[in-house]
Amino acid sequence: MLGLGLGIGVAQTAPLRRYSIGGKAPAVVADYSSGTYGLNGTPVGFEGPFSFSRLSAAWKLNALGHWVKALAGEPRTGHHIWQGGALVPAGVAVCSEVRTNLLLNSDSLSTQVVAVTAEEHTLSYTGTGTVTLSGAATDGPLIGVGSGEESRVNLSFTPSAGSLTPSAGSLTLTVSGDVQNAQLETGPYATDYISTQGAQASTAAESLQIDPVVMANEVGTLGAELLDNTGFADWTSPDAPDEWSKTGTHNANNFVEQHGNGIRIVSDGAFTGITQNTGISGPKLVGIEVVSVSGNGVVVQFDGQSFFCQQPGTTYFVTTDPSPILILKRLSGPVDAVIRFVTAQEATMPEAMTIVMNGTMTRAKEPEIPGNAIPFRWRLGDDDFIDLLVSTAGAHTGKPGFRSKVGGFLTELFGADDALSLGPEDAFSLALVLDATHIEGFYNGVSTGQVAHGGMADLLSAPVQIFPVGNATLKDIRLWSEALPAADLLQTA
Repeated sequence: MLGLGLGIGVAQTAPLRRYSIGGKAPAVVADYSSGTYGLNGTPVGFEGPFSFSRLSAAWKLNALGHWVKALAGEPRTGHHIWQGGALVPAGVAVCSEVRTNLLLNSDSLSTQVVAVTAEEHTLSYTGTGTVTLSGAATDGPLIGVGSGEESRVNLSFTPSAGSLTPSAGSLTLTVSGDVQNAQLETGPYATDYISTQGAQASTAAESLQIDPVVMANEVGTLGAELLDNTGFADWTSPDAPDEWSKTGTHNANNFVEQHGNGIRIVSDGAFTGITQNTGISGPKLVGIEVVSVSGNGVVVQFDGQSFFCQQPGTTYFVTTDPSPILILKRLSGPVDAVIRFVTAQEATMPEAMTIVMNGTMTRAKEPEIPGNAIPFRWRLGDDDFIDLLVSTAGAHTGKPGFRSKVGGFLTELFGADDALSLGPEDAFSLALVLDATHIEGFYNGVSTGQVAHGGMADLLSAPVQIFPVGNATLKDIRLWSEALPAADLLQTA
């Protein structure tokens, strides 16, 4: 089959060479801050490795320091942050939560009354003015220190339950002076600005993923052939046992016959074709390739999903449920086509992997849980996953965790309790190495050391999730289908 398991020895173009570590080129690279993406040395666009969703518009900070709208479904690439006194390109902004700006006409705020609930809220803005709270909360006042995002101030507070009826009440925000780009939201920290006019506005949760097909193509390898008689040798009627079987209507106008080194499918529009049980039990990822299709095409159906075969040598990938069946047939309309070869192979995990991530996170102590933020999650179910997480449970401030679970057996390593700080745009660098026998984590130039584990979980039918929990700006992510040496990663993550 073409496409799966391609080696990373493919010649790289100059823009991608700088992402190698120790001379090893990544199979997947995404530098969101510069807009550079690559798959096994081949430059691609953002949509090459990633799928993204958000059901609303959202806002990002451009190179001029202005908040600009990203339409629904559009990733917030090109986002900037203030760092070291300068506005710098930070990458792609991702927030896993729905957030609502409760204020009206927020670009230039005036005094107003807002309904609030008895849970933590955060007020933030830029400018030199002052906001004084009264009613449901009397914290503050919050005093501005200057214009521009580098001067954003914030105040987190919880409205008093005693003043609410029973869980909501009125909060008065009295404004004096210049208050710009103001936001009041439910949550323990300020997220990226949401501009409002005469009504409150919300941003939906964002989902950033690497699709199973991409992972199979770039880091996967091929398993054994699932089909018998892939070249249709001596395929005659009656059907050969344990190979291909006829299905549907067969008569003078609808039939399948041997045709040279392949088979010919003829149909006047009736359900006509052949089928074979792959014998696979899912969920799995299977690659299907149909070679040398002539005529006006046939339909391949696999586990309830269909696609037309109109180009020779095309590779298809299908996620499967238990005991799928491959069918070559025509669903409707006339057809007269010849198929020379068909193959189906399961995509399998590599023997080793390295994951490197860099960016910034915005976090508070709450929620006080092991998964306060999850930068990376590759999860098939509760018993099989790989993930990187940040814990605030108990005394932990930002304890990085590196976990692999195979068949219900969990192996995990942890960094220092306070390795990652709380607050806005805290920089992080994380890496995880897995091979057939060991796992090792890295955070901000520190290693957790190696521990033994039982190998890689079979995850190729599941997507890789980037920050499924958390509020972050991701600078870059790189993946290798091999275990990089610790000495190289200590200089990187």
